[in-house]
Amino acid sequence: MSRSGFSLPGRMLENSFYRIEFDDGGMKRLFDKELNAEIWTSDLFSGGEPFTMRSEGNGAGEFADIQQPDMVGFDRLSAYAVNWQVLSDSDLSVKIEGEAIWKHNTVRIIWTFYHTIKRIDITAELIDWDGTAYREFRLAFPANLDQPAIHYEVPFGVLEVGKDELQHAAGERYKTPCHEVHPRGIGDWISASDVSKGITLSSDVAVWDYKNPTDLATQSTLLQPILLASRQSCHGLGPLYHQRGTHSMSFSFFTHKPGWENGYRAALQSKNPIWVSVPVDETDAFMPMVYSFVGIQAEGVRISALKKAEEGDEWIMRIFNLEPHKKEVEVALPFDVEKAVMANMLEVPVRDVPFFGNRLFLNIEGYSIETISIKKVGPDNP
Repeated sequence: MSRSGFSLPGRMLENSFYRIEFDDGGMKRLFDKELNAEIWTSDLFSGGEPFTMRSEGNGAGEFADIQQPDMVGFDRLSAYAVNWQVLSDSDLSVKIEGEAIWKHNTVRIIWTFYHTIKRIDITAELIDWDGTAYREFRLAFPANLDQPAIHYEVPFGVLEVGKDELQHAAGERYKTPCHEVHPRGIGDWISASDVSKGITLSSDVAVWDYKNPTDLATQSTLLQPILLASRQSCHGLGPLYHQRGTHSMSFSFFTHKPGWENGYRAALQSKNPIWVSVPVDETDAFMPMVYSFVGIQAEGVRISALKKAEEGDEWIMRIFNLEPHKKEVEVALPFDVEKAVMANMLEVPVRDVPFFGNRLFLNIEGYSIETISIKKVGPDNP
């Protein structure tokens, strides 16, 4: 038994947030103590289990529908006797590793369970991949959800699957109704919720699926990041994109009350880790214990950019509201403000914005994207 409570013979782990059980495929059971709920339906895959299928798409040009993988050469981690080992163990976290040698590469999975925050990390490594044509690798997250709503990040917003797409096919050669198209390109996170619970995953890859691609039955809501696909170029004389070598992808997993609103902030935070540096000269290295470059006080409102203006000495902030309701927003800047104006997308001033010291006071309409032009007090460089 390790200090964190992970038992290698029993493949069990328990902390203040979860009770966890491993099998050869990965996390067979994940019980959320706060929600009093089982998170996985492990009737087909275990949580975080890697699998591979044949995938004969045409690179960047599918030409019509996205071509789906098939079961030729299907393989999965649970087909092997995986030896899960403790990599590190402390009062803060425990890291657990398992790997298997597949036909064309080695697959390694590393789990990190934190004891002070409700978060689980998973790293998937495809080691010494030989570049065999038409193979696709995915991870399985078999969520125990009943008719869930699935949301994911898009530029300046959030899309709900089956609701927010065009209500028809895209047209020309694209005949499939848009709400049926999968996999999907997403931003930094994907989330699924039913009436009792929700899960959100940060993403290290651009493409996810939410439908079972196999011909094997499951009762789960099967979320899957696509890790790698060796595809032929869409050009008739183009190359095969082998992608040989070793590939590593990382994800953070969160369970929470229903609603993407309760998970996306943690997922975004995991994509921006804290970096610690030691100054060479400590005489001018003072910084408060708590400090943000830009601080914002508003639920559902995000800052996407702070940059120099295209013309002039002003600073330009782009800010947007993910939610449908108007928000009163207070923004704290790292410098005092001399003047602030709302501008259009071309950075042309429209109207004044109230401010005091280094604080801006904004009204952001629902689902809006706003541009603020800011002139700071003092020299041009903040």
